[in-house]
Amino acid sequence: MSYNKVKNISLKKKENKIMVCNASSNVVPSTYYNSEFMSGDTDFHIKELELLRALNGGGLVLNDSCYKWRYAISKTNEELYNSKNTWKIYEDTTLQYKTYVIGDTKWSNDYIVITAEDLKSGDYEETYKGETYTTYRNKQEYKEQLDKRYEILENYYKVFMKYFKEEHNGKYYLYSQKYGYIKPKGTKGSFYYSTFGSLGVKYVMDYYKAYCIAENIGEDRQVEIKQVPTREYTPTQEQIEESKKRLTALGLDNYNYDLTISERYNVVGLKETDFDLIEQINEFEKKYNAYVYHIIHGNTNLGELYNMFYVSNEKEEWKSDNSLLEQNETYAYVYNKTDSVCSEIGLIGFEKNGNLLTRTF
Repeated sequence: MSYNKVKNISLKKKENKIMVCNASSNVVPSTYYNSEFMSGDTDFHIKELELLRALNGGGLVLNDSCYKWRYAISKTNEELYNSKNTWKIYEDTTLQYKTYVIGDTKWSNDYIVITAEDLKSGDYEETYKGETYTTYRNKQEYKEQLDKRYEILENYYKVFMKYFKEEHNGKYYLYSQKYGYIKPKGTKGSFYYSTFGSLGVKYVMDYYKAYCIAENIGEDRQVEIKQVPTREYTPTQEQIEESKKRLTALGLDNYNYDLTISERYNVVGLKETDFDLIEQINEFEKKYNAYVYHIIHGNTNLGELYNMFYVSNEKEEWKSDNSLLEQNETYAYVYNKTDSVCSEIGLIGFEKNGNLLTRTF
């Protein structure tokens, strides 16, 4: 069975047009072109309803680029299936009106025979005109079928639009309790994984794409959609200014990063894919009303440590904090990634190697 693969759908209500970028499944390689769905003067909302029917019927198949449409249809079908225990939108909206022919018993096994007098009543309209016969339908019967179709599609449309208008801001990633971080190979369900986050941790996407890919991977893989965390704490203006002073004193004020990290050989910025670290920063900042402005990262015999330099919200502590910094010492929150139970606030020492800071004790 052939179908059209859909790359994009544009709803142009003001122009009374729905444009579909699609390609026939019978043509190789795929050749996409823009075409108008149900061209003509048909009411725009009727076109919307018929589009949803076509997308459910398999004549139009959404490509990966149509994630928001796929998400809304999937969620709509799921909700309606759960509420009715069955939902076949295409079959339920197929018109079931009868077909009539005039007085020729040759076609009576397929159609209902009417007379020329019946036709004069105006209750019938032509549906097909061939060389040997003409078919008709009853106008009232056809109208009742159409009303039934659009009543069903209207209910479907309302649920669909609820999900289509849903807003999921930010970026997301896929995680499995069974496999760890997941990086899809494509969109058909196969994937790379890493319990250490070295593969999938770099793969972020919008929510709609994450939802569709998670569905393809399957429930047995226990895939969760998680939002890429961002820093949540809002420091006071005084904390921001104080952190700038300390960065200048440490020689770290020339970097255009929201948060600088001293690694083994160079200073880097906090990456949006440092999921675990950002969550730990958020937890610490919210708990102590403290603002993290630099981190020393390193591996030790105690574990992988992130030493977080911070500005507390207690201004009376700042003078002594700065005195310690002048002695290459500071109180820091030390997050032990290897053994988080050992994470704590404590006094640490550091030294400067150019702009790079390394921990000494």
